[in-house]
Amino acid sequence: MLEDFISDYCVDLDRIYAAGCSNGGMFVYELANDPRSAVYLAGIATQVGLPHYGYNRGPYKDQQSVASKIHHVGFWGSSDDTVPPVENASSQGCTVPCRTSEDSGWFYTSSECTMEKWAVDLGLSANPLALDNYGVQKYNKLSRCSAYTSSPGSDNDAVVVGCIFDGGHVCNTDYMDTVMLNFFDLHPRVGNTVSTIPLY
Repeated sequence: MLEDFISDYCVDLDRIYAAGCSNGGMFVYELANDPRSAVYLAGIATQVGLPHYGYNRGPYKDQQSVASKIHHVGFWGSSDDTVPPVENASSQGCTVPCRTSEDSGWFYTSSECTMEKWAVDLGLSANPLALDNYGVQKYNKLSRCSAYTSSPGSDNDAVVVGCIFDGGHVCNTDYMDTVMLNFFDLHPRVGNTVSTIPLY
């Protein structure tokens, strides 16, 4: 579908992004890890969606285990009981590192471990100063945000940002959408343009 769209319309190949909410956010992680779609993506955004536990694969890696430099921004609700972002005990009472659990028995990877996996794969380090670029400070609900970059102030590598907001399983709020669009605006594709990739 994407290849057909690119062949029929004028598309900035350095600014192709994927965003999704809840199950859509989980799907976006799959797109970022699948070589058929990952090669096109400049960045992804997820809202109240996380990889299922055991499926936190990070960005796509080529045959030399080099990770695709895909930017990542994510938002998760502190009181979300559908896709809990913070490690917690399952209904059986056990706690497993990096695992979150909801009442119906679904397990997810915690937001912290998801971001750390992306940061490690991309060779990034924690850089809270990078958060100033996206305007997160003006939203009281975005109280717990983290950023990872290659070095302070660097624009030459992928960036990973995530925020836990004060709220539940909600999407498409000003504090998510505005920050997401600012993030995308500041981060086009890193490295070779997608035009070097055969489309068919």
